[in-house]
Parts: sequence; structure tokens; C-alpha cells
Amino acid sequence: MKKLRIIAFLLAIVTLACVFAGCRREEEESPLMPLNAILAIADEARDVPITYFSDYEYVILGSSAMPLYYFQLKELDFAFSITMNENGEIDSMMLSHVSGEEIYLFHKTPGILDPNATQYTEDAKSYDLQQFIDKMTEN
Repeated sequence: MKKLRIIAFLLAIVTLACVFAGCRREEEESPLMPLNAILAIADEARDVPITYFSDYEYVILGSSAMPLYYFQLKELDFAFSITMNENGEIDSMMLSHVSGEEIYLFHKTPGILDPNATQYTEDAKSYDLQQFIDKMTEN
């Protein structure tokens, strides 16, 4: 159990080091993605190509065979991530909040989700995302 904690701690440090050391794209002047960009594609998220997001600042985590694209949003309490499968196709899109709450726009293989994660049932629509955002930004 102690080894598992040490490995998790080292992975966290490596991730932070990558972010600060330059594992970002070469173009450092890319803007942060706004929540509106996610709301705009929510209803067709399964059909949106990864190139749609290339204008925004992101960090690639994971392996080159199955990368995770992580986007820090303009709205600092939120983050957006896209996972790719081994065929280079988008496997899932998820909007998350600093509270730990998350909502999937879609997940093509929901059976591989973390068993402790909120159960995924169907694709989220722009209405669902707006409700999630409103709930997370309540004062």
C-alpha cells in the first residue's frame, strides 16, 4: 500500500513538472477555451473532430497511443478533457469542476469508467451542460 502511495505521488509530481516544464504545444499563445465553446458543440459532440480544439491551449497527458487532452478553461473552476482510443478516435469528452463533480458529453465505452465515478447513462446535451454549469456556479 505504501508503494502505491509513493507511485501516485510521483505521478502527480511528474504531471505537474510536465505542465510547468513545457509539455504543452509549441504555440504558447493559444487562448484558453471558454465554456461557450463546449456548449456550442455539446449536441453534436460525438461528431466533432479533435482538430476543432486545436486553436485552444491544451496539455497532452498519457501515452502517445492513447492520449488525454486536458484543457484549462477561461472559467478557472472548470476543466475539459478528451480521451482518445488506440485508433486515434475521440473516446470521451468530459467537463469537470474543481469540486470533483463531472459530466460526460459522451463516452463511447462507458464500461471502462472508474467504478467509483458517477454512473454514465447517456450523452449530455447543451441543456444538461448548462444545468451542470449553473449548479456548480451557484453562490
